[in-house]
Amino acid sequence: MRTVEALYLEERPRPSDVSWRKFGRGVLRFFLFAVLLVGLVPFGATGPFAMPIMGLFAASAALLSLPLGHPGRRTRLLELLAILVGGGLCFYAMLQATGYGAVLAPHPVWAEASAVLGRPLDAVASIAPSLTYSSLSVLLAPFLMFVAGLRACGNDEDALAILRALALIGGGVAFFGVIQFAVAPSSLLLVEKTAYLDSLTAVFVNRNSAATYLGGTALLALALIRHELRGIGLRASLSAIVAPARRVRRNWWLLVYLGVLGFALLALLQTKSRAGLACSGLGILAFVTIVAFRKGRRRAVLGSFGALILGSLALGALVAVFGRQTWYRIEVKGLDDARFCVFPNIWEAARAAWPVGTGLGTFELVFPAYRDPACGIYEVWDRAHNFFLEGMIVLGAAFWAALAATLAILVGVFLFGLRRRRRLRFAPALGLAMLLLLVAHDTLDFSLQIPGIALNAALLFAACCAISLRRRVAA
Repeated sequence: MRTVEALYLEERPRPSDVSWRKFGRGVLRFFLFAVLLVGLVPFGATGPFAMPIMGLFAASAALLSLPLGHPGRRTRLLELLAILVGGGLCFYAMLQATGYGAVLAPHPVWAEASAVLGRPLDAVASIAPSLTYSSLSVLLAPFLMFVAGLRACGNDEDALAILRALALIGGGVAFFGVIQFAVAPSSLLLVEKTAYLDSLTAVFVNRNSAATYLGGTALLALALIRHELRGIGLRASLSAIVAPARRVRRNWWLLVYLGVLGFALLALLQTKSRAGLACSGLGILAFVTIVAFRKGRRRAVLGSFGALILGSLALGALVAVFGRQTWYRIEVKGLDDARFCVFPNIWEAARAAWPVGTGLGTFELVFPAYRDPACGIYEVWDRAHNFFLEGMIVLGAAFWAALAATLAILVGVFLFGLRRRRRLRFAPALGLAMLLLLVAHDTLDFSLQIPGIALNAALLFAACCAISLRRRVAA
């Protein structure tokens, strides 16, 4: 039977490997942030040029991470599971687009097309194989980003560096969005804005996508503030924010995170996204609740609830000053939205596509046959405004299997982290709250289908998982 010391020495890297691995992880993190910026800045990488470039960069990051090795056995298992889920989905999508072997039942549209043209066609499960192949990079990129992020986290400080960088990038996007909306509201980056002219969208086209990203940034900033103020009472926390003496470095980080939080909330309110505001509030409330309820810490619970009350009052003040248009939109429109009208049509399309699916990337071609004209005949629905139903339409039962596996793995890792970590307990709590925010909002929207948001979430989850699984500080 091996002793604890033997296990520790077994997992500890050799001194000769420490320096170059540390340097390699630093280079990898820098490259991951570059990939994230490529995915975020050009409209969330939704364009025909940015999308393949983003996929290529994500694949390059995964290859760059291969020589770094694994920080631990648990992380190695998590990486293997991520590769199995992502690779399995991509393999299934390729089966949809290929006719070799006739593994999947072909879609009936091919028989109809053959009858009209008077000649046989190669029938496959996907109604547009070329679209399915071109969508593979978007599907695989978040999984590659997650794996590379895990390998970039050789220790807790590496993971914290990733979370800090994500907060700074998010704060920069929020600051840019606020300034641009104030100075040039009809502009979107360097082009003319054609949609959501009355709403802030930052670097995104859709205000709901912007709200998801900004709400997640606010949640991340709040989590980092909680980490900086760990072990400090509420009164001392407020003093530490403004006191210039002693913990100078911590005070500077507090001011930075408070600035990120303020700009993210300000930008979120100006998106006028009802679901985005509600789901962001749900995620923040979940984080505060998870962090507050800790066995044997009654005073901490009371202090956290006191901070929640103060935070709610501050948020209410922000809404009163900057969010009047959002509340006006809620009062006027309520639940009167085209997405609720077409929801039965989307469900009908999902049932018809079960269990094989119509092919990855084919929703825009499938939905017109099921769209009810009574819900409006304007605009083209290229996404379902429900991430889960669209996944069911294009990938069928394979999507639900991959989704169930992904949620089970992430929730299991974060619950494990909540039990094992103390000083960095905020990280698994952040992971759970962010997961809730994304799942809740994507029942009414398609934020995770925006490559930039998916890459940001993958990198954040990688850092939170690395902290949650860490048993000892690795080199």
